[in-house]
Amino acid sequence: SGGIGSLAEDSSPQLGADLDCNGHQIQWSQGADVSSGTALAVGTDGNYFDVTGTTTITSINTTGGVGTQIKLHFDGALTLTHDATDLILPGGANITTAAGDEAVAIIGALIIQKQLVVLY
Repeated sequence: SGGIGSLAEDSSPQLGADLDCNGHQIQWSQGADVSSGTALAVGTDGNYFDVTGTTTITSINTTGGVGTQIKLHFDGALTLTHDATDLILPGGANITTAAGDEAVAIIGALIIQKQLVVLY
């Protein structure tokens, strides 16, 4: 009597409430390595990316939607340059990474803003 028979039939699923992980974890999924560049081009093949190279990053380009969370693992030292609209960094200051540093970025609303928290 109406409705769908299985979740696989829902072409546009929406959560509609808080997510209960039922004692489990949400896992990071390794995407392809990303070469550092002024506009860091992050794909959609995962949500955890190794950033190779040492080129300064001034923005992050991603095709993920608002609220998308990604984790970046830096293979070398580079500079993340704060920008009030393209790359929002803690305290409004540039950050120099070291090999092995990681950062979490959350894609913002309207303009693609990234708020980065570097994890050491």
